[in-house]
Formats: sequence, C-alpha cells, structure tokens
Amino acid sequence: MYAIRGGKLCGKPLVDRPTVHNAYRTKFFTVCVDSGKEAVFSRLRIGTPGPGDIYMPEWFDAE
Repeated sequence: MYAIRGGKLCGKPLVDRPTVHNAYRTKFFTVCVDSGKEAVFSRLRIGTPGPGDIYMPEWFDAE
C-alpha cells in the first residue's frame, strides 16, 4: 500500500516520483488528476474504433 494525494498542476505526469518529505518518512506519491482526466477525455474523443479508443455501450448516455 502507498500513500497518495491529488495534485492540481497541469502538464505533470499522472503519477510523479515518490517523496519522503513527510512526518513519517514514508513514500508519498502525488497523482495529477488533471492529467488523468485529460487522458480519459482524449480517448473518449476518438470517433473511430481502433487503438486507443474507449468503448461505451449503446445504452450509455453521452453526457
């Protein structure tokens, strides 16, 4: 198990290197949620089936 927290900076990797600058000196990972959202949304925008696209069932609402 690892300690994580959400990051707010755009353009950073999804998961950054761990730091140990905390009170317990444990590995602490920063997860950049904006990068994760951008990765998912960019794959949702792919209109044709193929590599990198995300499949949604027909009953799924676009919103």
